[in-house]
Amino acid sequence: GIASAVFRLPGLYGPGRNALLQLAEGRARHVIRPGLVFNRLHVEDLAAVIIAAMQRPTHQGLYLPSDDEPAPPQDVLAFAAQLGGLA
Repeated sequence: GIASAVFRLPGLYGPGRNALLQLAEGRARHVIRPGLVFNRLHVEDLAAVIIAAMQRPTHQGLYLPSDDEPAPPQDVLAFAAQLGGLA
């Protein structure tokens, strides 16, 4: 009978956690797994979802926050490289 919430989270990105920074620091990994795609969520968007859930508590709340464009990791890395002017 108490308010509760479950958050199913995708890959998180934001300051210090993004492909541009990984490329710049030489930490980027080019991972290719056929059929592997996943969604992502910016940490500020996650904070907004949590605050909204706290402001409107429900019994057994279930939240699935994410972007609406799942993509394979290699596409995200290639796009970040293009943005950063890297090969």
